[in-house]
Amino acid sequence: MVKKQTLTEMDQEPKRRPYGAKVEFLLGEDIQLSLDGPVCLLVSDDTVVQLELAPEQPLGSLSYLKKYRASIEGFATASEGETAGIKLSLALLWAAVSRPFTLRLDYHTPLPCIVYDRTASSGGMSMREHLSVCRRVNAGDLAELMQDVMSTSVSADRHLLMSMELFAAARLEMTERAKFVSLVSSLEPLAAPADYPRSITNLVQNYLKQLQAASIPELSEEDTSGIKKSLNGRLRELEHESIRQALLRTVRELLPFDSNALKVIDEAYALRSTMLHEGVTDPYLDRRTHVVEGIIRKMFAARIGKPLKIPVVSE
Repeated sequence: MVKKQTLTEMDQEPKRRPYGAKVEFLLGEDIQLSLDGPVCLLVSDDTVVQLELAPEQPLGSLSYLKKYRASIEGFATASEGETAGIKLSLALLWAAVSRPFTLRLDYHTPLPCIVYDRTASSGGMSMREHLSVCRRVNAGDLAELMQDVMSTSVSADRHLLMSMELFAAARLEMTERAKFVSLVSSLEPLAAPADYPRSITNLVQNYLKQLQAASIPELSEEDTSGIKKSLNGRLRELEHESIRQALLRTVRELLPFDSNALKVIDEAYALRSTMLHEGVTDPYLDRRTHVVEGIIRKMFAARIGKPLKIPVVSE
């Protein structure tokens, strides 16, 4: 049950918990929400999320999509509201990963959530309407999926949020190539390069000293300075893992018993690089996209610590 003290403070003494956060998002054609009005979902013992159709709908090329707004209220400080808003964003993205369906966070601010003072505007949460969901999910599913994040100690990890945001929106890409590149790119925020042992960093430092002491008589002093600066940056990158190495380590950590996942992700990352730098493609790109999507969903599930609502079917 929702904690009575929290609700009482929100209702009778709103200035004690004046802050809320809202997240707007677009849903793809593979899911349809029918709202008769604002609906409130209980997503943890003390958290209620209001879901409603956004007042401003997409125009132009995205006019076929519906935009919704999720709001969460009852925080004493703006900082608490921001943290809750980021976690709400993560919960929505997890729902789209776990089920799965197409979702894109819609924002033009530094963060996907907007913190507001609910005492400065009229209205509030209403629990008098109902929610019906067509095709892929129903109200119970949506609340249950959001609970996986909202009712647990899952942190509002901004790297995970970025990764899941890119993944969930990839289905909105118009071409198979763009979808594949977006999917593989969504993994990069999860890959934090680790530093190499001191023996390797010492070796790199020796190279840096040699570089600074070297003369390049074929070039002008200005060109020499520019090249040395460029090489200095590239050499320093050798002190830690490459993104690709970090990504493969992350796959091993999250899916230690999936022997095929490492091979698939390694090949996908190599293909993405080839596509971007050489302009080539793959005749079976749609199949690769499907397999990569499944592995990434399993990685997210391992990171969140919750099972997927619809498991990945091995091929």
